[in-house]
Amino acid sequence: LRGIELILQTLAKVKKKSRAKLELLAIVLTFYAKRKTVNKQILNMLTKSRPFGKIPIFKTVIRDNVALAEAPSHGQSIIDYKQGSPGAEDYMELAAEFLRLQGMGVHNLDIVTGTHHRPGILQALGLARRQGLALPVVWNTGGYETLQAVDELRQDVDVWLFDLKFYAPTLSAALAGAPDYFAVA
Repeated sequence: LRGIELILQTLAKVKKKSRAKLELLAIVLTFYAKRKTVNKQILNMLTKSRPFGKIPIFKTVIRDNVALAEAPSHGQSIIDYKQGSPGAEDYMELAAEFLRLQGMGVHNLDIVTGTHHRPGILQALGLARRQGLALPVVWNTGGYETLQAVDELRQDVDVWLFDLKFYAPTLSAALAGAPDYFAVA
């Protein structure tokens, strides 16, 4: 929930300074396991209590499952690794939602902190593009991507937004356990 709060704060600052008509369209819940009480509580809070206002939640929820965890270690997206798995089904549904958003007239798909879901997101984008998705993709990142990740994303990402978090190695080491953050980012 802290991540959502930070995204909303950043969005508010950008809107104030640029007078842009930006809005958060929806949130995709990931690593969701309905058997975990904390997951049910977060979903309930976001959909009923609405601590951040009326932010829609994507219909698609990326369920936590073993195949999702295994696929990256095999160098494959979840759809290529185990097509019938819940994770593969979820990312195929996400592709359909991308197309529905385009039909609603949105201007782009902004993926925030998506690196750990990169293979599935790229597969969903590929599926949606083959079905007519033409929206530009914005990749919002903390800038700590590997060269391999950037290379994998470069054909699908149209705009990169880097949030440089630290300059001083002592600060990045203390707060993020990454003394080389600035040099890498």
